[in-house]
Amino acid sequence: MELGRRGIPFSSECELELYYKNVKLEKMYRADFVCYDQIIVELKVVPRISNVEVAQVMNYLKITRKRVGVLFNFGSRPTLEWRRYVI
Repeated sequence: MELGRRGIPFSSECELELYYKNVKLEKMYRADFVCYDQIIVELKVVPRISNVEVAQVMNYLKITRKRVGVLFNFGSRPTLEWRRYVI
């Protein structure tokens, strides 16, 4: 709702093509959100962001050929935890 309210173009649960060493794979990746057709947005609910979540976002960026990812964690208290990644 917030993305739409702010006029940010996005798609949710969209399938992205995957590549391995410049070879397109048959399998698809379903992103939580993709904004501006370029930014992968991954949502988590964990006590705090760990290397596992970071590695997941970095791998998504590599295999989809996207350059920017944002990881939001709604499980950290008392505030929202988020990080931006660029490759």
